[in-house]
Amino acid sequence: AQVAWQKICRLVVQSSKMMVQALAALLGAGGVVALAVVLFGVIAVLFSSPFGILFADQTGDPGGFSIQSIVQETNAEMDQAIQDEITAHPECDRVEVHCQNKENQSWTWYWPEVLALFTVDMNLHEQTDLLVIDARKKDKLQDMFWRMHRIESEVEKVETTPPSNTGSTSSSSASSTPAPPQVSYTLHVTIHSRPVEDLATELCFTEDERATLQILLSDEMRLGLEGLIGG
Repeated sequence: AQVAWQKICRLVVQSSKMMVQALAALLGAGGVVALAVVLFGVIAVLFSSPFGILFADQTGDPGGFSIQSIVQETNAEMDQAIQDEITAHPECDRVEVHCQNKENQSWTWYWPEVLALFTVDMNLHEQTDLLVIDARKKDKLQDMFWRMHRIESEVEKVETTPPSNTGSTSSSSASSTPAPPQVSYTLHVTIHSRPVEDLATELCFTEDERATLQILLSDEMRLGLEGLIGG
């Protein structure tokens, strides 16, 4: 489904050009000028709207970054941040990584939410098109990811009393000092994912912007966003 969506996005761009060329051939250059202007106007509105994000990887601009590459880079940064927490606690015998959010999902599941928030913030707040993700927009997208997620760690100390040697009946065993408790440490690493509504409030989204955000996160549009991030 994701591959199909990406093909659809490419076909929209290609078919728009082909449509104008075909009309020009059939009707003549003079008769199709007005129609071409209207068609390209509609396409321009689509590309300059928040939904233009769906075509971000189709321009082939050499100065742009693909969203999938940004996602992979940011995921690697998160993995490294988790590993840094583990490395900082060499005394721990055990490590548990938890994801805490209302959907009880892994933090990677939230990339469509991150992308939708970034899209509304950049397109409607900053009036910026998203057909080309340059270095500044890349930084903005990664910043949105880290605004949604944070890492916390806690060390749990566990004391275990070793079993007593009750099978011995010698006087030396009866008078021996009990063995000291065994101590182990567990590192709990928790990734917190903030709700979309909290970030929308923090970014001062208007009601219209919240409505656009909900459209981007609808089941149909989410499929397109998942296609951009690579599933």
